[in-house]
Amino acid sequence: MPDHQDQDTPLASDLLHGAKEIADFLGIEERQARWQIDHGSIPVTRMGRLIVSSKSALRRRFVPTEFETA
Repeated sequence: MPDHQDQDTPLASDLLHGAKEIADFLGIEERQARWQIDHGSIPVTRMGRLIVSSKSALRRRFVPTEFETA
């Protein structure tokens, strides 16, 4: 089932730039975010040295769906 909220969100407001912004969004320490990024636990894209992720991708990864909780 598609997340309609993602379709209404402007891309720029959905993006997080760098491990610090990602960590703040997830409520974890930056070092924890860096470790999880390096080990593939957090969905990111690398643009050169810049790490970019989206809030919607992080929600899909970390927020259980109704099917997972049933």
